Amino acid sequence: MSLTFSAGELDGMRDVQTAHMMDSCLIAEPTSTTNADNVPEDSFNWTNAAQSPCGFNANPSKELLDQVPSSEAVVRLPIDTDISNGARVRVTKRFGETQTAPITYGVIGMPRQGPSGLLVWLVKITDGSDA
Repeated sequence: MSLTFSAGELDGMRDVQTAHMMDSCLIAEPTSTTNADNVPEDSFNWTNAAQSPCGFNANPSKELLDQVPSSEAVVRLPIDTDISNGARVRVTKRFGETQTAPITYGVIGMPRQGPSGLLVWLVKITDGSDA
């Protein structure tokens, strides 16, 4: 009995995973610059952000010490999505409906890769840098 998936099984799982992502996300990677005081600052260009199907969950169950939430959301992405731990994510469509004021989330840690997709933990950006 083999404990690994065949290439055909992996392709099938990935197709099913992507087909069940009912939301759309923008993924913006940081661009680092320095300000007048030579302090590094990250900025995010939403005009050139990558569009991706996603599966958004605003009720994750990731907690520290079983009491303190360490994440405000989690998003499933296709396996071939490029996303870093410094990226920002905006959910632009929920269940096919355009969001008039999409909320910006920051990635927490490295994306986890499973056999059929990526799992990315998120925290809401509330410091005003989401413009």
